[in-house]
Amino acid sequence: MAFAPFARVLAMALAMLVAGPALAARVVVATPTSLTAALAALRPGDTLQLEGVFTTPLSLRNRDFGGVLVDGSRATLREGIQLRNVHNISFRALTLGSHDAGTASLFAAFVDRSTHVSFSGATVLGNGDATGTAMRIINSQFVTVRDSLFDRNVDGITLITSPDSLLTNNRFTNGGSDGIKIVDSQRIIVSHNSCTNFQPLPGVHPDCIQFWSRPGKPLQSDIYVLNNLLIGDQQGFTSFDPAQLSGTRFTFAGNYAASSYVHALSCFGCTESRFENNVITSLPHSTWAAGLHVPGGANNIFTNNLVFDLRGNTGALADILPARMLSAIVPSIAGLVGSQHDDRSWDVDEAMITPEATANPVPEPATWLMMGAGFVLIGRALRHRPANPVVMA
Repeated sequence: MAFAPFARVLAMALAMLVAGPALAARVVVATPTSLTAALAALRPGDTLQLEGVFTTPLSLRNRDFGGVLVDGSRATLREGIQLRNVHNISFRALTLGSHDAGTASLFAAFVDRSTHVSFSGATVLGNGDATGTAMRIINSQFVTVRDSLFDRNVDGITLITSPDSLLTNNRFTNGGSDGIKIVDSQRIIVSHNSCTNFQPLPGVHPDCIQFWSRPGKPLQSDIYVLNNLLIGDQQGFTSFDPAQLSGTRFTFAGNYAASSYVHALSCFGCTESRFENNVITSLPHSTWAAGLHVPGGANNIFTNNLVFDLRGNTGALADILPARMLSAIVPSIAGLVGSQHDDRSWDVDEAMITPEATANPVPEPATWLMMGAGFVLIGRALRHRPANPVVMA
């Protein structure tokens, strides 16, 4: 028995000798004609370099990739990507869809029953029709979508029953309905996203960021909505469903909504939630005043929320918009949500918002908000603040 420890060590050493050194990570190139072979050759930690125009969906199923990085900087996936039961994979610089035709699927990117999946630096293109969502994520966990552009899609990102996820620094432009929908999910950070230049389709109720709890399911909870921006004809940051009690432990802080809709920031029946340093502005062409609405809630905290009313103002928009009040709140779940294979930070460098930047010329009233400048526009507005705001303590 005295030799048992030595025997175990010797066995381990022999096993390592037989196995040899760990295989080094490689770059595996995949074109539309070599994709199947390239996927078969991938090992954990490799980079898959996509090259060319893919005219059929990139479909991945039932695989743990062990930390593979897919680099799409040299490719276009016109029919998008579909992931089912896929784990530990990151996608960088993908171009999905096109402006000249919609994808055959309703989703340019579809993720189902997957974990530790990341999309960073993606460009997701719609063709401006009345159907389709850029990215649908369902029944998944630890998903990151960051630093990406969603242009001319009806909806941007829909996240359903996918807890512990991170959506940060994404831009949604020229859409027809919603930027982000978060449904039946807990422990989410959604930060520094922007919605601009939306042209709502007839009959829709567009939101920049919308939250839905489902009847009979646990309330959405532990959600941080930080430093997001809306300028235009959308509702802002809203949680309505079910209306009597739609969420708990939300933090809305540093958000900016310059809107023509009533619900710039609304959380119906929300409890134990925090509302701090949010700026709400009714745009000059608005019929109704935009506001902060938290009916039926309890144990909520309201601190330094400002409400401005610019209705009827004829000044240049870049000169009359109030300044932002960015939040420095650190989420309790920081570093714990999003893919373990990507950057889990939720903040961005606000120095890129330069006060010297100028907005585009203002067109006619019906379309004068149609500007994609987003954060650049607000950078100019940092010099200006309309007098006498309403302070929602």
